[in-house]
Amino acid sequence: MAIHIESMEIGHFRGIHNLSIDKLNHINIIAGDNNSGKTSVLEAMLLLRNPNDFTNILRIARMRDTNIFLSGTSVYESFINLFPQDTPKMEVTMHAICKGKSVTYSLLGEQKKIMMDPEDVLKKLYPAKRNRIMHNIDTELIEVDAFSGEIISEIAGHRDKVNVEID
Repeated sequence: MAIHIESMEIGHFRGIHNLSIDKLNHINIIAGDNNSGKTSVLEAMLLLRNPNDFTNILRIARMRDTNIFLSGTSVYESFINLFPQDTPKMEVTMHAICKGKSVTYSLLGEQKKIMMDPEDVLKKLYPAKRNRIMHNIDTELIEVDAFSGEIISEIAGHRDKVNVEID
């Protein structure tokens, strides 16, 4: 079933800050220079499809990773790239009107360092990256980057909150 978005405001998402799009129809054309945010607008719309589904967020984060096995980009790195890189705040915010109903979406949190068992870290890495760092591990615990936050969505007055942890 298609979701018709009538208007959309993106507060923060990837490289977009404060974008408003009004009077959307069933068919729209998004045009612009390379690296101007066209794909980011489409990805933001996809986030509204299942706002509380963390798997949906990770799927959208990974869509641009065409050579995962060669580049060794982790799920965590792809996830962090959803946030604007030019601000210390870790937030994705947007609002839309879908089929006459108000939809608000926020993904808020912070990056932190956590200690993990080396075996657990290796399990999460792709083979290319795993082979590069395997010989350097000689400690009991490894410090890794992590994100801790929450998804807050409100659809037609119904508010949901989901805690998010990823490393």
